[in-house]
Amino acid sequence: MAFTVGGITFIAFLIIAFLKKYRLSKKILIGTWIIYHTFVVAVTFFPLILDSTLVSPSPVELTPLHTTRLFISCWWRGLISWQYMTVQIFGNILMTIPFGIMLPFLYKDKIKTFYISMALLFPLLIEWFQLLLGILTKTMYRTFDVDDILLNFLGVIIGYGIYCLMPKKIKKFFRT
Repeated sequence: MAFTVGGITFIAFLIIAFLKKYRLSKKILIGTWIIYHTFVVAVTFFPLILDSTLVSPSPVELTPLHTTRLFISCWWRGLISWQYMTVQIFGNILMTIPFGIMLPFLYKDKIKTFYISMALLFPLLIEWFQLLLGILTKTMYRTFDVDDILLNFLGVIIGYGIYCLMPKKIKKFFRT
């Protein structure tokens, strides 16, 4: 479903970009933004599980680093694989790095507090929508976890750091 909606959005954007004769840099940037968000939606909300037996024991986790410590502890005791632990922890960081890179290209000349606010708002919205989805489907397969927000925030900050280190030539191409 996410890829269908994302694909339709991407095709609509291509038509608009062609009709309005957008610059190549704008086409690449906005097209990438649409594809990126399609993947984020696919990873964070799907599959849509409607089996009420898959309810999480704790649909809301507000203790910072509790889930991260739990994953590491379970891996250490051999209860989960290192691959699963790595995906759960580093996947949350890696997922939001592109957001941190693309945000300054899309919103030029904003103050740093804007980027920090967006770095917090984006993961918070993901978690709130996961909680809302769990409530609406009565499954709580996806949970609201403060660790995800912290790890996603870290990913956005890393992405912004990568943007800051990019050569001026790349920044100029996307800003003209």
